[in-house]
Amino acid sequence: MNTKIEQLREIVTNSVNTNEHHCVKRMILENELTFIENRHMEDYFLVAHRLMSELNKNGDVLIGPGWDWMIGSHVCRSLGITHMNPCDLSITPIITWGKDNYRPTITIEVDKESYEFVSKIIVEYEDKSTLPINIQSSEVLSRIKKILALIKKNGKDIPKLYDKSIWNEDYQLFYHGFLNEIPLFNDKSIQRLTKMLISQRRYGIFDELLDIQGLTNSEVDYTLIGEDTIDRFQKKHGVLSIMGKNRFPWGFLFKEDAAWFLNGWVSLSWKQTAQVIEYADTKNEIEAEELKQIFICQGVNNGFKESELNRIWNSLFRRRTNETLPSKAHYAGRVYLSVFLARLKNEFPEEFNAIKE
Repeated sequence: MNTKIEQLREIVTNSVNTNEHHCVKRMILENELTFIENRHMEDYFLVAHRLMSELNKNGDVLIGPGWDWMIGSHVCRSLGITHMNPCDLSITPIITWGKDNYRPTITIEVDKESYEFVSKIIVEYEDKSTLPINIQSSEVLSRIKKILALIKKNGKDIPKLYDKSIWNEDYQLFYHGFLNEIPLFNDKSIQRLTKMLISQRRYGIFDELLDIQGLTNSEVDYTLIGEDTIDRFQKKHGVLSIMGKNRFPWGFLFKEDAAWFLNGWVSLSWKQTAQVIEYADTKNEIEAEELKQIFICQGVNNGFKESELNRIWNSLFRRRTNETLPSKAHYAGRVYLSVFLARLKNEFPEEFNAIKE
């Protein structure tokens, strides 16, 4: 009989081999599985997989795209615990999986009408679990659910929440329409910033919507946002040039971007990367000095100039006193639901306007 970790690996492998749309990277997948095995958490993920398999078969429950770190987990995607492709979003779970004492707990987001029903099911599964399985009630999912029901009642084809990649979405509302009643984008100043930075529909626009969330939660006074404000912010934080390309014109806005650079371009280990991010969050530059020397040495070996590496390091540690880099995974699922609502507003205005928040 297979051990629990063997069962988990078999489920994950079968999922990757039979579902091309899962878009997971095998190297990251293996690192996550090793993390799970070393911490004896395989039973927790098996229980979560069984729970999600049951919920996904229930047509009355609308489940969210994923919650925080789970969106970046290739294991969670393979197990059907999240509905978003981590590769699509350029999110990696390095910053959490790299911590020795980290215990990732799973949170399921459902429409508020299903909250009580799902809570009772979770209690049954938690008896078999080593960690709690959390649940969040979402009013956004509730509104989407009601709009979809009305679309069906009116005899129209119902769009599926996860039927296609976010890259194929129609984003026209985000660059020339009104975003009122669209979560995260219904503030006038954010709408102004969105239309300023997104002038036309193009590949990769979802990442730009995430960048806007990062900008609006930074030190930019976005209530007065304008080209001059953006220029001042850019001059203050500098342009982070990566191999000759200005990948981060605002500096790092998210932990995942910083982790992607530290691990992917400088070749720090996952553990070292997680330590740098943690030290940067606590402004503990003295404790991070040894890691800085490794960062500089490996960065130079990988083709970066020492002056550029120092500037990038400073951008992590010398931010405002109480400011930490937010997590892209914190916003990704919410932005996804906002994009879907914008699609409903654009394609089904009658049903959208009939169902208010």
